[in-house]
Amino acid sequence: AVGSWRHEDAGGDLCEIVETASGTLWIALGDASTRGLRAGMLSTLLSGALRAAVETAPASSPGRLLQAMDDVLLRYTESVGWEQTFVALRLLRLAPDGTLAYAGAHEEMLLLRADDDGAEVLDWRGAFCGLGISGEVDDPDGRARLAHGDTLVLVSDGVLAAADEGGRLFGSERVSRVARDARGQ
Repeated sequence: AVGSWRHEDAGGDLCEIVETASGTLWIALGDASTRGLRAGMLSTLLSGALRAAVETAPASSPGRLLQAMDDVLLRYTESVGWEQTFVALRLLRLAPDGTLAYAGAHEEMLLLRADDDGAEVLDWRGAFCGLGISGEVDDPDGRARLAHGDTLVLVSDGVLAAADEGGRLFGSERVSRVARDARGQ
């Protein structure tokens, strides 16, 4: 109903795309472990941290940038008394030649190849951002190569958890089916 929204209901979803001067795309997709004003503040902080990190180190690996963002977020949450508040965050760097590097912890990604009917799942479980553990991951970057016409599908948990009138969740299988049906569009 109109007027029933409260700030406590706000989520901490983050979707950010930053293009560098060289044409490289940095993509961040994440979700804070809390709700309300705190979640919005964390998403805003990470958005700014990402833009600053990409600006200062545009050729860095996603894992390295996540380590820096993890440190920033951890110091902030500890300074305001929000210990154990974290963000499930996936960070991707897509170069103009199709080279993809990714790190972090969030939902799986689908890679639809232009010359294949299937969908490849790119599932990479890195560390959550804001717990001070991202530096413990030995090789935090996953890698793939996108060819002309390939499609990379990223989804938030909000899509996966969306339910129909019968209570059935949208789920990753349906995302995969919808993505394959939309191939080439």
